[in-house]
Amino acid sequence: TQTGYMLPKFSDKVKIQPYVTYTIKNLDALAQKGSYYDLGTNFFLDGHNAKISLQYGSRPLYNPETNRVFKRAGEFLTSIQISL
Repeated sequence: TQTGYMLPKFSDKVKIQPYVTYTIKNLDALAQKGSYYDLGTNFFLDGHNAKISLQYGSRPLYNPETNRVFKRAGEFLTSIQISL
């Protein structure tokens, strides 16, 4: 599941879209389902010609012996997309 909201226009050059994502993964090789959470923001520059995304995600870590979740870890992602 993913939901986002484009904030009202405050600039002619930049649009801001915060979003949140939740995913459940049930992989055959693991003994327990995994829940994944993400929070992020998209910055659209000059319309949709360029986009910068900043995201924080929380991921389960699995014990290799039991294939069960033993703790969670966070990760930060940054991506840039440019349309020519």
